[in-house]
Amino acid sequence: MHSPAHPGQILEELYIKSHNLTITEVAGALGIARKNLYAVINGGYAVSVDMAFKLSKLFGTTPDFWLQAQMNYDLSKGYKSASQIKTQSLTGILICKAINKRQQIEFTYNDRLRIVEPQFYGIGKKETEQLRGYQINENPKVEKLFDVDKISDFRLLLSYFTNLGPNYNSKDSAFTKAICKLK
Repeated sequence: MHSPAHPGQILEELYIKSHNLTITEVAGALGIARKNLYAVINGGYAVSVDMAFKLSKLFGTTPDFWLQAQMNYDLSKGYKSASQIKTQSLTGILICKAINKRQQIEFTYNDRLRIVEPQFYGIGKKETEQLRGYQINENPKVEKLFDVDKISDFRLLLSYFTNLGPNYNSKDSAFTKAICKLK
């Protein structure tokens, strides 16, 4: 699969070169500085809404054409770098909130309802978000490790806890990075 061209490349190849125009002529017609037009052509500047309207008026296209080209180019770059984006999930933010307030949480995991006292949240050895929690809706109560990506129907409960789980370890070896944990 090929990457979409930057709209500046389209501008240069299909409009400027094909009509034997100069950068000075096009920049003047657009009412912008030559250096700014060069920056668009070289991919240094994105095509803005204002520029899209100017280009559409000058070349008889639509603003949508230029903005769609810019969006396709940006999305292509974004997809290539998406795997490197490190961000916490919304569930993770709520888990930290629950840990800090010592608030019980409820969620579905492996098609079963879980009520948990969250204790430790972070990045596990497989580079995924993990939650260590004391599950209180099973008999006997047990500490478990949950893959956050597999949690659904998450909600904070209006119930609180005071004690640490019986096996709580603030240096839990299942984690390579702690994001939040009981203190």
